[in-house]
Amino acid sequence: CTINKPYERSLYFLYYINKVSLFHFLSFSGRFFHMFDFILPLLCFNLTIKVNNQEKLPGSFEQIYKKSGNKYQPEFVLAKQNMDLYIIIRDVVDITDFLIILDYVPFDFHGSKVHHGVFLAAKWVIEQCKNDIANCNGKIFVTGYSLGASVASMIATILRYEENYNNVFAFGFGGIPILGKSIAKNTRSFITNFVVNQDLFPALNPKNFDNIIQSIVPKGSSEAVQGAMIINDAIKELALSLEEQNHGKVSDEMKNAINAESMHISTILLNNVGNADNFEDLVNPGIVYHLLLIDKNYVDIKKF
Repeated sequence: CTINKPYERSLYFLYYINKVSLFHFLSFSGRFFHMFDFILPLLCFNLTIKVNNQEKLPGSFEQIYKKSGNKYQPEFVLAKQNMDLYIIIRDVVDITDFLIILDYVPFDFHGSKVHHGVFLAAKWVIEQCKNDIANCNGKIFVTGYSLGASVASMIATILRYEENYNNVFAFGFGGIPILGKSIAKNTRSFITNFVVNQDLFPALNPKNFDNIIQSIVPKGSSEAVQGAMIINDAIKELALSLEEQNHGKVSDEMKNAINAESMHISTILLNNVGNADNFEDLVNPGIVYHLLLIDKNYVDIKKF
């Protein structure tokens, strides 16, 4: 599901998160750092589903605009409800979005490290929204699913650390590890993330990513070229699948563009592979709740 059917992964996530009632959640909240109202993150997750499915937002929300760009420029929606702003980051839309995730080498940030690709994407979204953020008299909620979760958490971190906004909060669902441990522990007051069952993405820190790539492309081995072709073909296949889901038939021009971009992404991966020992561990930001299916009628909640 994760690799071939990202939409099914989101439905899988929605099934679990909707099974957790406010009463159930509060009954387990003593295990964590604070009592927690589950209504707001559930609202945020439903907003991410609306945006990912390109559906109209609920009636109480006013969509201000939707923007997207090219490399390191993910699609997002800026919306307003009363005095509060909502920045909703969409999951992977096309092949250029893969570059955000796969540019995973840690990058210096305030004495710690952050995920490079996600950092660049977050900075772009902030630049697009800077006037609306500056003029907001309420709270700013940043949210997203998978890729969107990672970018949302990074946006909140940058706005808190670099812009000194204290009204910014992020809710993420199924994102990847993006922050060094020293900075991640300081985000627990404004970032909340959720993991469902044994979802792969929240375990994909740079070291794990590098180990996976190196298992396919053994550095310095005669099998490296064949492994590189496997990675390149996998990226192309996933990109074509996304293009078909979003736009129907894929034109020859788009196929050529996907071929070129998949080669570019594969080159970046191959240049990075084998350097895991030099990477600082990145972890999931904020407080992270792990939703676990106990039986078909009961979901347990643990610290991730």
